[in-house]
Amino acid sequence: MGNDIVQFSGDRCPLGVHGERRAAADGRDEQVAALHLEDGLADGARAQQLRRAVGQAHQPGRRGGELVAQRLPDAVPGVVDCDRVSVFISDPDTGELVRQGGGGEGGLVSLRPQDAPQLAAWMEHPDPEPFFIDLETSVAAPTLRGIGAVASVAVPIATSERFLGFFVVSVFERPERLARRPELLDRLSGVAAHAVTALENARLLQEAEGRRRESVALGRVSQTLAQSLHPVVVAQRVVDCVRELLGVMSAFVYRVAPATGALEETARSGRWPRHDRPLRHPAGTGAVGLAVAERRAVVSGDVLTDPRLMFAPDSRALIESSPIRAVLAVPLTVKEQVIGALALFDGDGRAFTAEDVRLAQAFADQAAVALENARLYSEAERRRAESDTLAGLVRTISATLDLESVLRHVAAAARELCGSDIAHILLRDPETDTMFARFGVGFTSGGAEHPRIQRGRGAGGIAWATGRPFQTSDRLGDPRVRDAYSDTVEREGVIATLVVPIWITGQVEGLLYVSNRSARVFTDRDEGILIRLADHAAIAIQNATLFSRLQGLSGRLMEVQEAERRHLARELHDEIGQLLTGLRLTLEVPEPPSPVVAERLALAQSLVAELLDRIRALSLDLRPSILDDLGLLPALLGHIERYTSQTKMRVHLEHSGLDRRFAAETETAVYRIVQEALTNVARHGRVEEVTVRLWATDDVLGVQVEDHGAGFDPETVSAGRSGGLAGLRERAALLNGHLTVETRPGRGVRLTAEVPLHGSLRRSAE
Repeated sequence: MGNDIVQFSGDRCPLGVHGERRAAADGRDEQVAALHLEDGLADGARAQQLRRAVGQAHQPGRRGGELVAQRLPDAVPGVVDCDRVSVFISDPDTGELVRQGGGGEGGLVSLRPQDAPQLAAWMEHPDPEPFFIDLETSVAAPTLRGIGAVASVAVPIATSERFLGFFVVSVFERPERLARRPELLDRLSGVAAHAVTALENARLLQEAEGRRRESVALGRVSQTLAQSLHPVVVAQRVVDCVRELLGVMSAFVYRVAPATGALEETARSGRWPRHDRPLRHPAGTGAVGLAVAERRAVVSGDVLTDPRLMFAPDSRALIESSPIRAVLAVPLTVKEQVIGALALFDGDGRAFTAEDVRLAQAFADQAAVALENARLYSEAERRRAESDTLAGLVRTISATLDLESVLRHVAAAARELCGSDIAHILLRDPETDTMFARFGVGFTSGGAEHPRIQRGRGAGGIAWATGRPFQTSDRLGDPRVRDAYSDTVEREGVIATLVVPIWITGQVEGLLYVSNRSARVFTDRDEGILIRLADHAAIAIQNATLFSRLQGLSGRLMEVQEAERRHLARELHDEIGQLLTGLRLTLEVPEPPSPVVAERLALAQSLVAELLDRIRALSLDLRPSILDDLGLLPALLGHIERYTSQTKMRVHLEHSGLDRRFAAETETAVYRIVQEALTNVARHGRVEEVTVRLWATDDVLGVQVEDHGAGFDPETVSAGRSGGLAGLRERAALLNGHLTVETRPGRGVRLTAEVPLHGSLRRSAE
């Protein structure tokens, strides 16, 4: 054993520089450690030395074990008669033996076991023993004699599990003071045993204090992360906190993309080369990819030279242009499932320790839970928003039978819920059996004409032919669709597209598209949402189509009715009126043969005159010719004059913008609305006057009939008890207009109708 110390303490053992220690000392560590030394030393002088050492122990910037080692040389001379004590303690991070106490000037400063096999063997021995150094034959003799030693002995400080270090005791005169004898060995072994106890306790206290500080720090981090449930905010707080906690140059959080397994950056903090887009690592690449694949922490001192790590060319180029070299990556795991990774980057020379890994993993465990909670909350909020949007859409499209309004709301909901740039709806043209665009949102080409889609061609054509959803993340590169309608795709800059068919009565009658101008892939969730929207759209489109057909039938029926009225009115006026006029002329006899005949002729002439008046009134009620010849205002003036004469009710007429002609169907509808409204007032209003207002703008023709009479209960009308009002509403609806009735019992009635002069009106209720 003596030869071993000669070998590892000789010239072949390199000298090192004792580096600055990293952690601050805690006074309690040194106090407890010194007390353990004091327990093994009997006399008062030795105890006084230890108490003095403890009194000087509160020094910042040192570990507890280091300070115990530095105070040990002050206590050993009280146990063993010696002149110098040098203490070497094993560095837990590097394994290097560093002199941390005693020694004075000169001598060894550090020893590396890997450079001295005999030292390594002594350290690995299960029960190393003290030994005496031969100062004549040992290669360490020059070094020891250089400090004035005439005798030296090396004493191990070791437990059954770990080699903590050793101390060397030397004398400068009277070498017999260190002569081999049982009493000396017992004292040296006793000091070593108490040193082991003190160092181990100091280590345990230091670890406990470190864990306490970490727990406090992690508690603060947990509170910080719990202050928000927004995924972006939580991810940013994660990287900010961990970068500060471990003192690294930069920190990143990545999420695992479900579809590809790639790691996509969600947040970053600290210094990093300028990079506009979030980082993305293919599955298994980089330190984060390896950490996720192996489900454990990955540490590297130089990511560019580490053979375990593979990088995509752009990622490697980015790292090469930066000062980043060291990395610590840990997986983010929730319920045995890896959801992402936490990556810590630092400059060249940073060596992440086992303590750093443990702290990073503890932080990652908390961060993973916080991120998962934020994701679940966001998912719940998203689903709630989807449900609200879908419910609102159903209410909206159920409240209208206007096809354009239905398509507009469905397209807007698809764009909002799928987060797409473009959404549009195509409907089938039965005559050509092609799909044509009916409504779209998000287009940049404005009014540019969109091509008709043929069955089996392009994304929509494939969805039409198969009856199933179709999607592509590379619209211009996908061989299935790249040659179809490429001009439109290039003009709009479409990259990703999702199409679902709209089924109506067992066949595809429409297509619902969403498209992105970025490479964001549509998910299964997006497809499910679009299918639900397509189902709602199918019902609404079918209802709107049936209503449109019904409106067409009603319109044609009213046209037939008006034509028949016109015919009857002319027949009454021209045919029967002329016959009655001829009869009246025939009855005009200049000289009646007798007074009795004269009386009867006069009665007959009176009856013919009354019949002519009734025929004329009936003809005007059926269809006043003035409406076709002169227009709406003259026809209404004539009707009001007759109405006043018949009912003795005053009519106040207010009008503006009626000095022009309107479409024949518009004039007829408004005339009939006024006619029917005045008839209702005469029948039910119990008033002496009524107000009629008419106005015309560039876009709208409006009419209002108001009285202050009896009024009625609106519920009666809504229950279908008034066919007259239903007919008025139908007339307005046939012109894409609307009619409202404001009334309360005893408060009169205000009837207002508006019809568009171009296109259709959008009701505010939609």
